[in-house]
Amino acid sequence: MTVASLVPLARACALVDDVPLAVDADGVPLVVVRHRGGVSVFDGRCPHQGNLLADGEVVDGHLVCAAHGWRFDCASGRRAGDPRTCLHRFDARVVDGEVTIDAAELDVFRMQRAGRDARAVRPFRSLPGPRGLPLVGNLFQLRETDQHLVMEDWADEYGPMYRIRLGPYRILMVADPLLVEDAFKRRPDTFRRMSTVEGIARGLKAAGVFTAEGDEWRRQRKVVVQALTHGHLKHFFPTMMRIVARLQRRWEQAADEGREIDLLDDLTRFTIDVTSTFAFGQDLNTIEGHEGTLEQQIGEIPRALSRRVTALVPYWNHVKLPADRALDRALVGIHDTLARLITDARRRLAEDPGLAARPGNYIESLVAQSEGGGFSDEDVTGNVMTLMLAGEETTARALAWLIHFMCERPDLRDTLRAESDALLGADELLQDFATHPRMVRIEAAALEAMRLKPAAPVLRLEALHDTVLGDVEVPARTPVFLLTRHATIRAQAATGAAAFDIERWIQPDGTTLDATSAKAFFPFGAGPRFCPGRFLALLEIKGVISMLCRNFELERAGSGPVEEKLVFTMRPDNLVIRLKRRAAQSPSPLRNQP
Repeated sequence: MTVASLVPLARACALVDDVPLAVDADGVPLVVVRHRGGVSVFDGRCPHQGNLLADGEVVDGHLVCAAHGWRFDCASGRRAGDPRTCLHRFDARVVDGEVTIDAAELDVFRMQRAGRDARAVRPFRSLPGPRGLPLVGNLFQLRETDQHLVMEDWADEYGPMYRIRLGPYRILMVADPLLVEDAFKRRPDTFRRMSTVEGIARGLKAAGVFTAEGDEWRRQRKVVVQALTHGHLKHFFPTMMRIVARLQRRWEQAADEGREIDLLDDLTRFTIDVTSTFAFGQDLNTIEGHEGTLEQQIGEIPRALSRRVTALVPYWNHVKLPADRALDRALVGIHDTLARLITDARRRLAEDPGLAARPGNYIESLVAQSEGGGFSDEDVTGNVMTLMLAGEETTARALAWLIHFMCERPDLRDTLRAESDALLGADELLQDFATHPRMVRIEAAALEAMRLKPAAPVLRLEALHDTVLGDVEVPARTPVFLLTRHATIRAQAATGAAAFDIERWIQPDGTTLDATSAKAFFPFGAGPRFCPGRFLALLEIKGVISMLCRNFELERAGSGPVEEKLVFTMRPDNLVIRLKRRAAQSPSPLRNQP
């Protein structure tokens, strides 16, 4: 092997024992691991769902995937418990202090990965689809708030792959579960989020790992994942439960007054308080009505995203409407606040180096992780903004939909109440972080609610280059809309997919099926870009639902159906409830804390 045939990957002196290193080898993601003096180079994607293995950690001589816990031997690459599954291990050598692999081996691996069978492919233009009007196409057949329902109806009529036109955009619609999963797995190298979304986020100065693509995403991903670890959530848990107690007091007052509750409004207040406290250590306390300037400013952003994502042209770059001017004022205030908080965090970390191992909030964790790593204040700001928006919108809606199903299903209500009573005992609230993994049925119910009522029933991607999805040619820059909810239900049609059934999530050993291991389940995404905040979301859901079941009787109030409305994320409209206190319980130690 000549030096010219070698591909350098990393300086050997830069490797840290048992710390996976992500490497991009001419567009091929690899992972380098040094364990017990030996250096191994593997395919960088987990064979399960394509997640990046460099996001994981080394435990007991195994490289553990961060997404779903698959374990691979650091020397051989064989999967623990399943020797038939093995990572591709490259013939790595250290030459002149550089970890290298053979260029020919890399080329063969690349061709095998990219290889397709010889079946015929169809041109994109041959796909069926609904008839439209000249110039605008199907634009006027889609309203912002219910467009997902129309798209799902079209999938029933035209099949799992069809095309539509919105003005100048010719869009591939995909509802086949295997193809939706394939598209997820091929991010960020073949498919990316629509470039218009990234541009809008950058214009809002809210560009974080959620909107980043390619190398920018790889640069930010691991820092963000490390800031949302199990250890950080355990440290935050008592604070979160104090906010759950505050929501309990609000609901007790409503129950005592016989007052109806706008459920989504209350849950949004809860998630704002949790997310703001986790993100930057500032409890906004909107539950008790302490609305201030910052939460009003943050509230402008989801409305702006909804307006701009559905606009055919970026009019705001040329003409500022009153809503756009209000947004600009809000952004100035938000970023002034975050700049001050980041400066304060850097000062605290400089004064107390030990704080990096026990950060008090998300900003401190990001700043600590980013020291020396080229993670700028702008990166920190974008990711804090992302957490605030995603944490508020998606978790509040998931909770609201689950409580809706509890109103509709007395058997579900009884099941979740029985689990809450058994695990909480005499307490009114979840007290011990170690108890939450035992909330198997609450977690299963949350996953089932997200399966049927996902926050994002349509995900908008675009092709980075000419490619093939299934048997359809997809030209570069073609928008590809994934109908994730419709695909999930199609994949599970034989198991009563339209019915709410938590048993589909309960494994024979009595544990809950891991969401990232579930077939055709996309509320947290799939592949390399699974949602790093899913553990926080599920922890919030368990805290609120166990509190609700333990302390209240629940019923639907109001009249008329609860409808799906898509406003950036999918929310329940007309969901009003009424609560009654259950029999008096022993007071919790957290009960009277603010």
